Amino acid sequence: DVIIVMEGHAESITAANGIALDVAGIRIIGLGSGHSQPAVTFTTAAAASANVSADNNSIENILFKCNIDDQTAMINITAADVTIKDCEFQMADATYDAEIAILVSDAGDRFCIEGNKFHGTGNTTVVAGAISFGAADNSIIRNNIITGYFGTTGCILNAAAAVNVVIDGNVLLNRSADANNLLINLHASTVAAIVNNRGGMIDSTSPTPVVAAASFVAGNYFSTAAGVAASTLM
Repeated sequence: DVIIVMEGHAESITAANGIALDVAGIRIIGLGSGHSQPAVTFTTAAAASANVSADNNSIENILFKCNIDDQTAMINITAADVTIKDCEFQMADATYDAEIAILVSDAGDRFCIEGNKFHGTGNTTVVAGAISFGAADNSIIRNNIITGYFGTTGCILNAAAAVNVVIDGNVLLNRSADANNLLINLHASTVAAIVNNRGGMIDSTSPTPVVAAASFVAGNYFSTAAGVAASTLM
């Protein structure tokens, strides 16, 4: 089934599971471009969320906005074969912040997060990454733009061992003040291909943009200081 959401449509989510995709095989497509996209705003409770708990669902071209301090996660994925594509996530400003934009559980095998824009406009730290995933195998994070303040956690976080993960073609910017900041932070046993990404973060002490001990890293360029300087191939 396909659900078309009209240009300019607005929803306000005030509780956990405020949007529940609990039927398999649903495709949600938003119409419009820019901020005329359909918009989902999270308010009132830190637990407010959209949850995907059934397989083979997709969400496309929706604007998600955090309007809560310390929101736990904007979207929770606890099912397989879920796609989030061409959406925008306003994660943080000077007042509000989401701790995670998209949280994928161990059950989220073969997820695809593609072509999205994640950003924080204030210096409130998104403490657990724009994208955080567990032992979700055969998954793809591709062609996203992630900018904001992510500290030492990084823009993309993986907390449990997964295999056959592809992280490809993303633009990553961690604007947190000088520290041991990261861009991609994977579990020590996760096997991934981390290729063709571009990024920047500030770390004047021991810059290591990517932590991924069991993964394969090639063709990425990263800068670890602001200003016009040569980037590092990794």
